[in-house]
Amino acid sequence: MNIKLATLEQVNQIEILYQELFFKMSNFQPKYIKSAKQDVEFIRKTINEKDSDILLADVEPYIYSGAINDNSIVIVYAGDERATIIDLEDEKRYWFAISPIKDVKVKMVKTDGTEEVIEEIKHEELDS
Repeated sequence: MNIKLATLEQVNQIEILYQELFFKMSNFQPKYIKSAKQDVEFIRKTINEKDSDILLADVEPYIYSGAINDNSIVIVYAGDERATIIDLEDEKRYWFAISPIKDVKVKMVKTDGTEEVIEEIKHEELDS
């Protein structure tokens, strides 16, 4: 992981990160937190001031993860990396894998040996 100071050229990406953060926080605490956008001028001011910084991290390797809603899935691969599957309560399952490669294909193997490659992540499914 490489940690560095944010620059003004990264304001748009930082704004998106804040928006995602506030959205996730509002899902966890809807009674106390509302989804919102961060004030862009606040971001610019924080980057420019000498006594404050915004730090960004380049994360490598890459982390892939997801929920499993099919009990016949027994193995998941992210590229060549075999994922760890975690069994949670209420028959919910979750997987994650760490790969040195960005944008790998995810493959799921079922108990009968059939394989399914996940071609596209449907983000709207992730929000439910």
